[in-house]
Amino acid sequence: MTIYWPDYVDSTCRSNVSYLASSEFMTTAYHATAIVTVPLSVFTFFVIIRVTPNKMKNMKTPLLIAHVWSTNLDLMLTVFLTPFMLFPSASGVIMGLFRLTGIHSKWLTYMGQVSIITLNNISMLLMACHGLMSTICTLFIIKPYWEFVKSLLKRQNECHPNEMWTNNKPKESVASITNFQ
Repeated sequence: MTIYWPDYVDSTCRSNVSYLASSEFMTTAYHATAIVTVPLSVFTFFVIIRVTPNKMKNMKTPLLIAHVWSTNLDLMLTVFLTPFMLFPSASGVIMGLFRLTGIHSKWLTYMGQVSIITLNNISMLLMACHGLMSTICTLFIIKPYWEFVKSLLKRQNECHPNEMWTNNKPKESVASITNFQ
């Protein structure tokens, strides 16, 4: 360094750089999130297509459209674009897979903005940014979907999606209700 700056003095101070503040950490965190959310999103597509009952046939298409855009934004933010924002300025660097393709950053920024703007609703944006949460809600809170997942985990092949939505509980007779001993 003395070639360039004759008055350069090596500092004994510890450098103020953290791995948690680096672009490598952000890329690793984004991709780790994608490793979890992509298989769950694919499984959610399967469940929406396969398990949605006939009663909800008119809701299958809106569910699929919402899930497609949610998955699109999730993939854009975690895999393809992977933005590393430089705060407090409104700037950033694209660290994702699209950077490797040689596409100009203005077009990548445009694709990211289109993915966000298309949702057209802040609540949908929040669900898309938390694609894992929406997938978990779909699969584990709504009872027929959860029963289907449980049957897959238990490896029972006797669970039929159309039967989960019917209420085939045995009816009690009046005599059995009045004769309680």
